[in-house]
Amino acid sequence: MVQMTHNHVNIFGKTKVGLIVCAVLAIALLFSNVWFILGNNTLQNQVNTLETEKQELQDQVASLTSDKSQLESQVSNLEENQNSLQNQLKEQDNEIATLKTSVEERDKWVAERDAVIKEKDGLIMERNAWIDERDVCISERDAEIESLWALVDERDQWIDGLEEEIQNLRHPGVVTRLGATDVRTDDDPRLWITGEVLNRGIKDVANVRLYVVLYQNDVVANETYVEAGFIRAGSQMNIRTNVFYEGTALTGWDITVADYQEVW
Repeated sequence: MVQMTHNHVNIFGKTKVGLIVCAVLAIALLFSNVWFILGNNTLQNQVNTLETEKQELQDQVASLTSDKSQLESQVSNLEENQNSLQNQLKEQDNEIATLKTSVEERDKWVAERDAVIKEKDGLIMERNAWIDERDVCISERDAEIESLWALVDERDQWIDGLEEEIQNLRHPGVVTRLGATDVRTDDDPRLWITGEVLNRGIKDVANVRLYVVLYQNDVVANETYVEAGFIRAGSQMNIRTNVFYEGTALTGWDITVADYQEVW
């Protein structure tokens, strides 16, 4: 009995130990499953994250591929533009070379023209000096001419005096003291004559006439007689008369005693 009891105790003890071991194993297994599940969830989250990142990277790769294509197209266009610009630059270089040649030829022509101009300037200076000398000569000649004109005026006055003396010799008894004005203030230009005709002789005179000639340069604008009538010895006849003409202004006139008759 005691033996059986002891056996029972041993069996119970072993069973208890086994149960404990099983419990420990179960707990360990439970913790292991929990850890596995948690780890699996974590890994799944990481996988999902990696899948998302993979998709984003694929999208970026696709975008970069598209950008690469666009850049390659742009590079191709730029290369074409570069080739076109290089061709244009070559053409412009050719044009510049041509222009340089033209400029050099033009500069050469300008240098030749400058030489000609300098030569002409020298000739002009010599000509101006000659002209200055001629101006001095002309000024001196003008002074001489003015002096000669003064002499001519004096000569004309002397001739007028002689003519008056001759007229007085021809008609010693009848002389004139007249003034005249060219009047052009209206539509009928005229020579206005005023003054006196004097009889300085010892006899009366009748049918006294004055001869009037009007000049427009070398043209005779009018010539006529002015009647003075009868003048007693030692007296005078007042003259107030107009002599009309046509055309431009008068340049001169003559008024002389034409004739008369002595009366005793």
